[in-house]
Amino acid sequence: MMLLHLIGLVGLAVASCPREQMYYAVDYYVWSQTQAQIGLLPVIHDVPYTENRKNTSFISGIIGHYLPLDWNATFYDSETCTAFAELISTAKNKTYTTEGPTVVGMRFQFTKMKGGYDGKGGDDDLVITRMDGVVTRTGDWLFNATNSLAYYSAERPWDTIPGPKRDSRATLKAAADAYADRFANTSVVVPLGTPCCRIEGGASTCTGANETMLNTCTKGFPDAAHPQQLRERTYVIDQEKGVVQVTMNLAGLPDSHLFRIEEGMIRAVHTMTACGDLGCRIGNETLKRDGGDPSWYRQAPLLGTLDVPWRDLLIHLFVGEIVKSMVELAIEWTYDWVTRWSREREPVPGVSLLPI
Repeated sequence: MMLLHLIGLVGLAVASCPREQMYYAVDYYVWSQTQAQIGLLPVIHDVPYTENRKNTSFISGIIGHYLPLDWNATFYDSETCTAFAELISTAKNKTYTTEGPTVVGMRFQFTKMKGGYDGKGGDDDLVITRMDGVVTRTGDWLFNATNSLAYYSAERPWDTIPGPKRDSRATLKAAADAYADRFANTSVVVPLGTPCCRIEGGASTCTGANETMLNTCTKGFPDAAHPQQLRERTYVIDQEKGVVQVTMNLAGLPDSHLFRIEEGMIRAVHTMTACGDLGCRIGNETLKRDGGDPSWYRQAPLLGTLDVPWRDLLIHLFVGEIVKSMVELAIEWTYDWVTRWSREREPVPGVSLLPI
């Protein structure tokens, strides 16, 4: 089996990546996530990892916790060597090692390493050189893992699109960008098909009778008086599935938008937005969403939505970060010890473990 090594960025050469090879690596990540087998990934600290746009260690992040999965969808971009995994867990109980209800969007950056990690392999060994996660839980924007699972399961399947009907990368990216640009410019024409439904957190625009056959993705765009810039976009473009995933900054919040596009038209949108420890608070500056049910709201710029005294905010940001750093140092020490102990155990068949 192809060697899959999760290691740091050392002597790497960028090239297109076979879909099948990325699949094996992401599949192993999904398995690791369901088992919390962090000890079997011994050089994980060498891989840059962010969680909700913050540098995070794997042991303190979501991957260090057992996450039973009810939903798993993965997408692959061979041209840019990236992949994306969409995960849902409706687990009810949260413990030290087990997460409660969680929806995760995990982005992977791959690179080929010439000669493999030890210089003796082939040129086709893939390494994961970066991972970025958007992790949402109770309290995040419109979060409801049970509802998300129900809505995702009820959608039309996102089947592989036959070759002659596949859109170009440029067409797929343009559709996703038009959607995001519309938040700042009402004159942008978004290629929304019919039907089109958006699942935003645990809410859907298609909850009414017969709405699954309509274009309801028009709900929720801001009006001209309240533009929003969706910045810092990164993309995973899967032409076989007609899918574009965009990780971006939405009103100061870490956000993922996942688009299903058929013949140039957006047919489905999945979004997840992480609000952080301060939570999604609706203040006087919160903007009602335009074009539909008034229960749809959009976050205003982050500081405009926080109903938190500045003194409490400073305590949260600075004192909280100091305590967090101390805890993470203790966790890191424990992780190193557990990792070395785990090396003496039988490794997972077919997975090559590197020396520490």
